[in-house]
Amino acid sequence: MTPRPYALLIMPTEVEDAAINAGIAADPDTDELSLAEFKQLKWVGRPARMLLS
Repeated sequence: MTPRPYALLIMPTEVEDAAINAGIAADPDTDELSLAEFKQLKWVGRPARMLLS
């Protein structure tokens, strides 16, 4: 049996997660959506790549 892709995911530690979030916050090209903005997002369908497989 082959392992499932999510089984190979290693979650970051709290220290690593804090460093990742600090890097994201320091990047002027990133923008975190508010809850209201996130709720306005609409599902547009599956990526074409998934449809072809």
